[in-house]
Amino acid sequence: MPFSVECFAAGFSVSGSTSANPGATVTVTVSGNGLGTFSYRTSNGSGSGSAAIDIGSGGRTSFNVVVGSSGTTTVTVTATDFTTYDEEVLTGQSRSLNISINTSSGSSNSSTSTNTNSSGSTTTTSKKDTKTTQQSNTQDTTTEENEVKVQEVEVDNQTISFVSTLSEENCPKEFTTTTTTLNDKEIACYANKDKSVSYVYTYANNKATMKLLYENQVLDIESVTINNTEYLAVPYDQKIYKQKKTKVQGTKLKNVYAFNDDSFKNYRLLRLVQPVTGEVGLYAYETTEETFQLIPLDEEGNLLNFQSKNSSTNTNKLVLIMGEITIVSIIVCFASLIYARKIKHSNELN
Repeated sequence: MPFSVECFAAGFSVSGSTSANPGATVTVTVSGNGLGTFSYRTSNGSGSGSAAIDIGSGGRTSFNVVVGSSGTTTVTVTATDFTTYDEEVLTGQSRSLNISINTSSGSSNSSTSTNTNSSGSTTTTSKKDTKTTQQSNTQDTTTEENEVKVQEVEVDNQTISFVSTLSEENCPKEFTTTTTTLNDKEIACYANKDKSVSYVYTYANNKATMKLLYENQVLDIESVTINNTEYLAVPYDQKIYKQKKTKVQGTKLKNVYAFNDDSFKNYRLLRLVQPVTGEVGLYAYETTEETFQLIPLDEEGNLLNFQSKNSSTNTNKLVLIMGEITIVSIIVCFASLIYARKIKHSNELN
């Protein structure tokens, strides 16, 4: 009887069926306690490509391979850029899964589905004998091996296809599998308790990709960790700062904002949301020390109310100036603490 085994080693593991019929399709799952990307290849069979684990401790990603006609098929997964939450770099390490090919006829162990895996990862579906039908706002893409149903929604003048059915077993911890409404269309999602943060899967080019749905925006998932707590970088719409892609904790993020004043060129602003609780905060990030400092926000989640309709032009200008002064003051204090710590460390060495 075929069964599934998990080949586990520190940091990440590979699991899947250890036996299958000749030519069967087998789903292989990579699980890991960290963030990063992987490549995979198959010997005595077919299937190669890349996968990623981008969110959640113990996250996972899946892909399909086809076994050979006899003997043993070996699937080798290599970490191309993977670091655990304990900051252990496992890049270059490999894990293998051996699948014995049945010599006698029997029930196939293969199963093919659009796997809703960890954030940012992609799953390639079979292109074999593809038939597409469209009814109303839902497009059904059917293949010989699987069926993918998507919901098309118009977002920012472009049509995005969202996977309509998500796997319960791949739901992130402390989230629920449910639906939400985007531009008057209902789509499947993984949502936190109050639905302020949701994960959805877009579908294009036979790939399902996890995205963040936040404030009715479909965003790439950009995560950072502060004091062992995960946060997601989201847009900050205050126009007095310029968006500047910046490397944060080893990953380049685009939802990062720089000051117009070059005297603060080492500092960035990030608006971060904690996915489970939905709490949002504005943080100053010092790029050389790689440290964060929380900046207090008002009840609306902004530093100041820059869009007050009842304020005169002069008052608005004053608010903008005071906003700049407030943030600059916080950053100066932040920089002073870092400098004092360096002086103290230097004196201790002397």
